[in-house]
Amino acid sequence: VTKNDYNDAVLLAFVKPKFWKQVDWRYIECWNYMALWRDAEKSYWRLERRIETYPKLRQDKEVMSQLETERVKMINAAEKFVQIVQSYYPEINDLFQRLGIEEDAIAKAYCCEIILEMQGYRKFNWFLKKAGIGFPLPTLLKSRQGRKVYIYDKRLRHALHQLTLKVYHLDLYNDADKRKIPKKMFKLAKRIWNWCQKMIGDGRVGEALGVAGPSRNERVESFATRHRTGSLRKQGSNG
Repeated sequence: VTKNDYNDAVLLAFVKPKFWKQVDWRYIECWNYMALWRDAEKSYWRLERRIETYPKLRQDKEVMSQLETERVKMINAAEKFVQIVQSYYPEINDLFQRLGIEEDAIAKAYCCEIILEMQGYRKFNWFLKKAGIGFPLPTLLKSRQGRKVYIYDKRLRHALHQLTLKVYHLDLYNDADKRKIPKKMFKLAKRIWNWCQKMIGDGRVGEALGVAGPSRNERVESFATRHRTGSLRKQGSNG
């Protein structure tokens, strides 16, 4: 099944609420600009791959002018997306510095994608499954032809892959660097996850991921309230 908004909406209708991903209004505001950034980036790389396939196109000034226009659009979309994310999650600037990408708008846009996609996941393994990292995956299915396929979020994996190349300065066309990519992707995902968990552990729940949960005292008070309410209902029924 191709992953898109329509199919996601249809499939969501058959998913139990307890499996839904919890997000807040800030995530929705950022998601709109993330979609624009993804469209611009996809448009640029589509033309870039076309030119790589047919090198003679580089001799066409109009084609190269179009490529430059698409590149500028992609950078502008990335800067706008990062700006919006920073306005709602200002703590992410600390992560940019830790990864050494504070001057790279494209890398920061990939990082923002990953941060937003981490929302709602309580375990690191669950996030890895979504990104298609690590084998075997419990989402391993058999197609009608009997061929085994993996179901994962290709766009998230793409963002993590591209950010890995930038953070660790790897060359995709170098065999030695290419062999390092899987382990580096896992390492980078773990670094980002640990950063998010540290933000939560320091008490700034929701500032990093925007998925604030109840504190221990709040959970105890909620349990006590339910217990008292249940006792009163029981006494009322007996009376």
